[in-house]
Amino acid sequence: MQLTWSIRKNILHLSIFKLNEMIEFEYRETKPVLQLTDFVESFWMLINPAEEERYVVVVPDSRIDISFSYSSDKPYHVTLNDLESVPIRSVVLPKTVIFAISFNLRLNIYLMLRFHL
Repeated sequence: MQLTWSIRKNILHLSIFKLNEMIEFEYRETKPVLQLTDFVESFWMLINPAEEERYVVVVPDSRIDISFSYSSDKPYHVTLNDLESVPIRSVVLPKTVIFAISFNLRLNIYLMLRFHL
């Protein structure tokens, strides 16, 4: 498997080559305004423009993410990803757009202490 990326118009384009098949995603990320930086690490968006589902592995990054997604199969879906400790296999459905908020470690620690997680 080979991973290549390029940046065009501030958009990161990921291309993954696997067994002569190219898999493309579009990824955008932005940092929050100063008033949110105590709690929000970033806002990001992932787009699977393909007509078929794509299998991915989500690697733990010590953040809590809330994501909002829609596709032709699932009109609207909200997911809360907590502090994972192992990589997780997932599927990105065809023509899916995912918008997410990644919360930083300060908020994670606060929530764990507050709710005894």
